[in-house]
Formats: sequence, C-alpha cells, structure tokens
Amino acid sequence: MSTSSLPSVKRALRKQIQTILRSIPPEGILAQLYLPTVHSEIQTFELIKHALDAGKSVYVPFIPAGSNTDMQMLRLYEEDVPMTEDGSTDSGLKGDGWNRDKWGIPVLPLTRKDTGLEREDASTSAHYLDLILLPGVAFSPTASSLFSRLGHGKGYYDKYITQYRSICAGKNRPGPKLIGLALKEQFLDKNMVPIGEWDANLDEVLVGDHVRTLSEDN
Repeated sequence: MSTSSLPSVKRALRKQIQTILRSIPPEGILAQLYLPTVHSEIQTFELIKHALDAGKSVYVPFIPAGSNTDMQMLRLYEEDVPMTEDGSTDSGLKGDGWNRDKWGIPVLPLTRKDTGLEREDASTSAHYLDLILLPGVAFSPTASSLFSRLGHGKGYYDKYITQYRSICAGKNRPGPKLIGLALKEQFLDKNMVPIGEWDANLDEVLVGDHVRTLSEDN
C-alpha cells in the first residue's frame, strides 16, 4: 500500500468499524467485561480498580490543553477512584475532581486531591511502565507475528510509545509490553488493519475476556 493512500484507507476502515460499534447496546459492551473510554470502546474502569487493589502503580493518559499530538501518562491513586454508596465501583466516574475532555473521556486533575501535589509523570518517574494497555478502533494480527492497531487518527499513543521507548533505551531498560483492549467486533482478520512506519505494533490483544496471543493467530 502506498504511503499516500494510507490515510484514506484508515479513514474508511474507521468509519466502517464505528458504524458497527454504534449499533452495540451498552449491555453488549459491559458483557465483554472491561479510565472508561468512549461508549463504543471496551470499558477499563474495573480493570484499573483491580490493579490498584493489587498494589500496582497505575498511570492514565493526560492530554495537555491545546496539544494536538502530545500525551502524558499521569499516576492514578486509589483516592481518585469514585465509589458508589454500596462500595462498588462507579463506572460512570462521577466522583469529585473528574472533568471530561472534548471526547467525553474522564480527565484527572493535575494535582492530587489529598495532598495538592503534582501527579507523578511516568516519563520522569523512578518507576518504569512495564505494560501499556491501548484502546483503539480496530485490531488485527500481522504477518510479522504481532498485532496492528487502528487508533482514532490523532497519533497520541504512537508518539508517546516512541518517546517512552527512547527514554527506556537511554537508561538501558526494556520497553513496555503493549496489549490492545478490544471488543470482539473490533478484532479483524489478519492484515486487515493497515499500518504506517510510525504505528506501534502490539504484543497481544485482549478481546472481551480472551487474550489473543502470537501462537493463536499465526
């Protein structure tokens, strides 16, 4: 595929998949399990809560105001996770301190509610990201024994991954494992998702409650 035709092919595939996703009722998404994203993507809030309960350090995307491509990963703390009256997780994220960006995605405040201090940024933290979970529009196995991902076209994750891998390489650290999070309707046949030189391939894709690994799809 020529470089010049890649953007138009990606746009057409996004439109096709988004039409399918808009037809999925909310209960169809919740039935596949999983910071929630937009309504037509897999919901990750329970996964975040589980990681915090297990003592993991969790970082979530933050896009600075006015940025077109830059993204940070800021640390999420247990006090950030809103709860319902019965103690269960509030998947609507209606807790104190949460705003929503122009896409309707919940955004953490830059400072912590309990201390007023700035949040830890993964790029400058002493802790390293060993795993990044990526949402997307569509995913498919590739001929190179990895998985390709079609995002929303802004390049936030791909640029961040390139920059973070460079940070890791400069400190002689391995880069993070990349795992996609998909609804079954978003997982396509081999090589169906076109990729360019800046697109980051994934190590695995978690589809609903099932992990697609290299050996399974090759």
